[in-house]
Amino acid sequence: MLRVEPLGAKHDRLAFTCGASALDRFLRAIAYQAQRKGICTAFVAVDAESPSKILGYYTLSSYLISGLCVPEPLRKRRNLPTHMLGATLLGRLAVDASAQGNGLGAALLFDALRRACAVASDVGSTCLVVDATNDRAERFYQRFGFVKVSADSSRLLLPLDSAMPLVTVSPRA
Repeated sequence: MLRVEPLGAKHDRLAFTCGASALDRFLRAIAYQAQRKGICTAFVAVDAESPSKILGYYTLSSYLISGLCVPEPLRKRRNLPTHMLGATLLGRLAVDASAQGNGLGAALLFDALRRACAVASDVGSTCLVVDATNDRAERFYQRFGFVKVSADSSRLLLPLDSAMPLVTVSPRA
């Protein structure tokens, strides 16, 4: 039985390895302190039988995005202004090598979407923003409806009103 919870001192950050050294290094050396400083919140997926082993993680933080960065069809559909808009940043998402290929990445994404949607009206967030680290990550996010802000950017976004149907039908981690 998997559960997703905020990163805590009980979690073994040093044993995590996903194959991307920057993501491993962030979890091992930066995530806990960044969370304590209020920079982001890291959420980890753990197995109830081994609650200290991190199987995957993601981070969320408040973010501002220029309305001009929202692709015009989306901006017009929602009648969004061109000035700065509140958003939620999915800063990182990674799955331990031992758990890859089992849908955990999608489950973590849906958990992040649920959390972002749950607080959107309280904090004024219009979309979930992510910077894809490579083409594979970009395709992963696009499968769930994220759109690129421009052809030459690795930044993608998903309007939270579009995410609502996803989070109500997706399986929980």
